[in-house]
Amino acid sequence: LHKNIVTVEKELQGKRSELRDSNSKLEQIQSVLQDRQEKLHLLERKLLSYSQRLSSSKSTLEENQNNLASLVHQKSDLESEVGTLKREIDSLEGSKQRANDELNSQRQVFENLRKDLAACQRQHKQEMAKYN
Repeated sequence: LHKNIVTVEKELQGKRSELRDSNSKLEQIQSVLQDRQEKLHLLERKLLSYSQRLSSSKSTLEENQNNLASLVHQKSDLESEVGTLKREIDSLEGSKQRANDELNSQRQVFENLRKDLAACQRQHKQEMAKYN
C-alpha cells in the first residue's frame, strides 16, 4: 500500500510538473496570441486607412479625368473658334485690300478729274480772255 501511495504521489508529482509545463506553455501561447491580435488589429487599421486613401485617390483620379476631358473639349472648342477667327481675319484682310485698291482707284479718278477740271478752267480763262 505504501508502495502504491509512493507511486501515486510520484505520478501526481509528474502530472503536476506536466501541468506547470502546460500552464507555462499556455501562458506563452496566450502572450503570442495577444501579440498577434494586436498586430492584426494594427494591420486592420492600416488596411482601413489604405482603403480610405485608395478610395479618395480613385475619386481624385475620376475628378481629374473629368477635368481633363472638359479641358480637352474646351481646347477643341477654342481651336475651332481660333480657326473661325483666322478665316474672318483673312476675309477682312481681303476686304481691306479690295477697299484700299478701290480707294487708290478712286484717288486716281479724282486726280484725273482734278487735272481735267484745272485744264478746263485754264481753257475757259483763255477763251474768256479772248472775248474781253
